[in-house]
Amino acid sequence: MGRRLGWLAAGVVLALMLGVGSAGGHALAVSTVTVQVIGKGRVTSSPSGIKCGNGNEACYITFTFGGTITLTHNAPSGWSFDSWSGGCIADPCTLDASVDADYLVTANFTKSSGTTMSTLSVTYNDPTVGGSGKVSAPENAPPGTEVDCGLGTTGDCSWTVVAGSTLTVFQTPTGGSVFSGWAGDCTGTDVSCTVEMNDDRVVNATWELASAATSDLTVTISGNGTVKGGNVDCTGPSTCTEAEPVNETVTLTATPKDGSVFTGWTGACTGAGATCTVTMDVDRAVTATFTPAVQLTVNVTGNGNISGGTGAINCGNGANICSANFAVGTTVTLIATPATGATFTSWTDACGGSATTCTVSMSASRNVNATFTGGPAPGTATVALSVSVIGNGTVTGGGIRCGSGSTVCTANQAPNAVVTLIATPDTGATFTGWGGACFGTSTCVLTMNTAKSVTATFSGGTAPSFQVVVTVTGRGTVKGGAISCGNGLTACSTSLAPNTTLVLTALPATGATFRGWGGACSGTNKTCTVTVTAATSVTAAFTGAATGGGGGTVGGARLTALSRPLVRRSATGYLVTLRFKTSLAGTARVRGTRAGRLVTSLAVRVPAGNATIGPFPVRKPGFFTFEVRLGTRALRWRTCLGLCGAAATAPRFVLTRETPTVTRTGVVWSVTLRFRASAISDAHIIVRRGGKFLSDHHFLAGARRIIVGPFLLGPGSYTLTLRAVDAYGRVRTLSWIVALAR
Repeated sequence: MGRRLGWLAAGVVLALMLGVGSAGGHALAVSTVTVQVIGKGRVTSSPSGIKCGNGNEACYITFTFGGTITLTHNAPSGWSFDSWSGGCIADPCTLDASVDADYLVTANFTKSSGTTMSTLSVTYNDPTVGGSGKVSAPENAPPGTEVDCGLGTTGDCSWTVVAGSTLTVFQTPTGGSVFSGWAGDCTGTDVSCTVEMNDDRVVNATWELASAATSDLTVTISGNGTVKGGNVDCTGPSTCTEAEPVNETVTLTATPKDGSVFTGWTGACTGAGATCTVTMDVDRAVTATFTPAVQLTVNVTGNGNISGGTGAINCGNGANICSANFAVGTTVTLIATPATGATFTSWTDACGGSATTCTVSMSASRNVNATFTGGPAPGTATVALSVSVIGNGTVTGGGIRCGSGSTVCTANQAPNAVVTLIATPDTGATFTGWGGACFGTSTCVLTMNTAKSVTATFSGGTAPSFQVVVTVTGRGTVKGGAISCGNGLTACSTSLAPNTTLVLTALPATGATFRGWGGACSGTNKTCTVTVTAATSVTAAFTGAATGGGGGTVGGARLTALSRPLVRRSATGYLVTLRFKTSLAGTARVRGTRAGRLVTSLAVRVPAGNATIGPFPVRKPGFFTFEVRLGTRALRWRTCLGLCGAAATAPRFVLTRETPTVTRTGVVWSVTLRFRASAISDAHIIVRRGGKFLSDHHFLAGARRIIVGPFLLGPGSYTLTLRAVDAYGRVRTLSWIVALAR
């Protein structure tokens, strides 16, 4: 063991973790599987997801678990399975989900006699009077495949197959268009359409011009709070209406002001979560309700614990969450749990009596006192009982309430006390057994003649989770876990298991300053560590540098975006128009960057007031940042020209990590990183030590082998994370972890 620790401390890489995919930094690969069933039969998958054919239409699924996908077939009476084709040859069909890959698999079923043929016909709107796109099978199919139909294609608009087949086709809008929906034998606005071919079928695809296709999003705020998301930035009590692009997915975030709590959504959203997601296929209306807050404070005397308010209160017996805000009129139930050898005696103040439960009506701020007697006297010798829970379940007894969001996992016991622990599985889960000082699957009874630890293991079921919502104001981003929020990044919420530790890092944009945290975080340190024990909200505020989503004040002047960039196709590429308002006249300098490289620039004299720059030509498609700068004032937009992200038809964007070079240089260490990139990208390497942000190194990464460094680091454990964005807005990440000895 000593030799192993010495080897790690010598600066060798402890672990290498590759995350490829979204800006949220998911570590697992993303594998998309499309199944076409020719003939009558059914295909299912393990893990579950695919259930295609013979009346089932789950034929297009994305897997992110990173293992092996197995497809199996089942033929009905009168039919037999013939063969796989496409992504599979052997039977059963296995696919590697540990790498980013798109798989198209065809399952062929045959009938001994009497088969008939059916034809799937595709129609689409006239692109001269609206938006445009194409329908294909498989997705983004090359010319000459089964279906390749729409603007700019010369392929077929029909597909003839054996009756009973199940076919999936895909729609892809061209640049400047949005999908309006399927008609005929398909409905909705999904990217794909699946049809069971029991007869001839017809599907119609319609697109609209993005600049012309909008729906109104109306947000009504009842009470004292704010709602932000998309083009909405509304402070209550009020009603705000903004135009959003048709079929845009808008995530609204509700943030209460001091003295209020958010109590729920109505209308196009429901529930009490802090975020609400709306699909703008039609005009939508949402109401967000905020209620005045009152505080419940709990005081514990003696050896015991008070919990309640859906985890908002957890006080005594080592826990210290003794106050929380609740909406006026809320009813809160408190539970008293005595420690081993102790007895619950009484409630006083807002509660009374000696029952172990107490219900408080929060018509005003309340105080509750809970008294326990007995148990180990303060200062006397005790022995510790520790419980660990694996899986979805709870362990209670002896002052312990651990698992499924409960955090009282250690309690001091009187010497030789007899403690009974009870394991309770969550919904759908099964208790599989004790470990440590207990064994078997029945109730655990312990004699505390010494300190003891117990493990309880559950399998299956659904893990409880709490939502974490991050709100960013000003010019900067917050990142950590699946959160990547601000400056156009919209991964602003995530659901985490109870007691998960989330490290958030505030990254100011150029010219901006981090002002501080709010909510579950506080202070001005750029790194905040949150342990999630309930629904959690965090705010991060930045000052300086104008923003492109609304406006920014610099030096007493103001720039405000009037709309998103207006984009339309031209014979040689795209034409872009920027519309904004400025309080000062002057020469506006425009820069358009793509994957960190300057693609277009111009200078235009603009008056004070509403200003328009463009249309100016941009030849290349991709994900652009357009910046307008007047003196020290700047305004930025991010927009897509053509197809971006997962819809891009560009070659795959892959990062491949190599082992870093770690050498001692005097009293510090030199760390040099090496990796390969298949495409040019805008790259950052962020260095953290123990979760604390140290530095951000920004550079242009070419399509080649890249060497970055050396980084001169002192002794300690470091995480170096590469985040690269290619010309189509696709995000890839790599991480290196190194431990450096003293």
